[in-house]
Amino acid sequence: MAAGDIGAVMREIERFVAGESVATDEIDIDRVLATVVFTDIVGSTETASRLGDRKWRGVLDDHDRLVRQEVERYRGRVIKTTGDGALATFDGPARAVRSAQ
Repeated sequence: MAAGDIGAVMREIERFVAGESVATDEIDIDRVLATVVFTDIVGSTETASRLGDRKWRGVLDDHDRLVRQEVERYRGRVIKTTGDGALATFDGPARAVRSAQ
């Protein structure tokens, strides 16, 4: 599927929501509905410059620890940390929102 092909994306979403089966030769992975959450430390470049490497490392460690704690608390899964952010998934939007509050 080409980037920007909104029509194809919408058809796939409609098929998924409608519970239409997919031929096994079309797709070879499990399909699940997930809520995705991204975090980002706003102004991280400026803050890192102001704090210096050692203090900034502490901020990032605190961020990662807090993200993991809250994601796990609401039965989510941290997929990846990205330096000053994280990517997590949940099996529903309510848990995702609660973890972010």
